[in-house]
Amino acid sequence: MMEAILMIYTTSQYYNTTDCMTHLFVKITNQMVAACKEYITDRGHKRIWDFPYAEVSERIKNALALYKEYDDGFQSMKNKSDKEFDFSEMYTFGKFVAFCKRLEKIQTMLNVIERYNAMISVKLEGFDPIITKYKVIVSTIQKKGYDFLDQRKTSFDEDFEYFTTQIGQLTNKIMEFAEATIIKRPTVTRCLEVMTRIEKLNIPEIKLEPHYALILDKYQVRLN
Repeated sequence: MMEAILMIYTTSQYYNTTDCMTHLFVKITNQMVAACKEYITDRGHKRIWDFPYAEVSERIKNALALYKEYDDGFQSMKNKSDKEFDFSEMYTFGKFVAFCKRLEKIQTMLNVIERYNAMISVKLEGFDPIITKYKVIVSTIQKKGYDFLDQRKTSFDEDFEYFTTQIGQLTNKIMEFAEATIIKRPTVTRCLEVMTRIEKLNIPEIKLEPHYALILDKYQVRLN
C-alpha cells in the first residue's frame, strides 16, 4: 500500500499535492481504526469484557502492532521519497495514536483485573470484605454504558483514574489486613500460613517484605 501511495505522490500530476495526500492518509487512518474496532469487538457483537482475557489481550496487541507497521511503513516511504513530505503527521495519524493510547489503558485495566481475580478464591478469616470491595470496583467499571474503544469519550479517562485509585486503595487494605493478621495471630506458624496464601496470589503490587520482618520480630520476642 505504501509503495502505491509513494508512486502516486511522486508521479501523479493531479493527486500529488499536500492537501490531497493528507486527505488520503486521513481516510486510510480512519479505515484502519474502524477495522481495529470491528476486529476487537467481533464486528460489534461483543464488549471487551465478553472475551477471555488472553483472547482480548491478543486482539489489542494485534491492533497496536498494526499501528506500528503503519507508522514504520510511512517513515520508510518518507525516506525513500525524493520529494519532501510536508504534511502534518499529527493530523494524519492523530486518531490512530489516540486510539492506541486508549487501547494501552484498557490493556492495563485488563491486566489488573486478571491479576486480582486470583484473590476471589482466597479463604481467610476476615478477608471477605476485601473481596466484596474488589468485585464492586470491577462491576462498576464493567457496567459503564459507553464504548470503551471510542477514543473521543473522555469519560473513560476519568473512570480509568477512578479504577486505578480504587485498586491502589484495595492493595493498601490487603497489606493492612496482612499486618493486622500478624498482630492477632497467636503463633508465628499461623502468621506464615496467612502470608503464604496472600503471596501465592502473585500480585506484584502487594509488598509483603515488611510484614515478614514483623513476623521475625514476633518470633524473636517469643524466643526471649
